[in-house]
Amino acid sequence: VTYPLAVVADDLEDGVTSVVRGADLLEHTALQIRLHEALGGTPPTWLHVPIVVDATGRKLGKSHGSAGVAALRTAGATPQDIWRTVLPWLGIEGVDHLHDAVDRWRPEGVPAAASLRAPDHLTS
Repeated sequence: VTYPLAVVADDLEDGVTSVVRGADLLEHTALQIRLHEALGGTPPTWLHVPIVVDATGRKLGKSHGSAGVAALRTAGATPQDIWRTVLPWLGIEGVDHLHDAVDRWRPEGVPAAASLRAPDHLTS
C-alpha cells in the first residue's frame, strides 16, 4: 500500500519528469498520477515499453532462470549479438552498437504490444 506513495515522493524529491518502464506496470500509472496531483506536483510523462516474455508468456527475469548477459557472453554471444537482439524491442533496427542506437531511438518507435517474445536462447 505504501509503495506507490514512496515512489511518487521519491519522484517529486528527485524532480523526475520522465519515466520509462514495463507495460506490466501500466495499471499503476493512474494512481501515481493522482498521488502526484494530491501532493501538489506535476506528474511525469510515462512510456510503457513491452515486457519480454518466454514461449509460455512468462516475463523474463533472473528469478525465473532467464539467461543474463554474462551467461550469453559465456555462451559466445558478442556485444553486437546482444544489441541486435535487444534493440529491436525498443524499435531500433540495423544497429550493432549502443552509441549508434541512442541517436536513433524515438519513443514513438517502441512497439505498441504489451509483450514481446524472446528468442529461445534467452529463456533457458
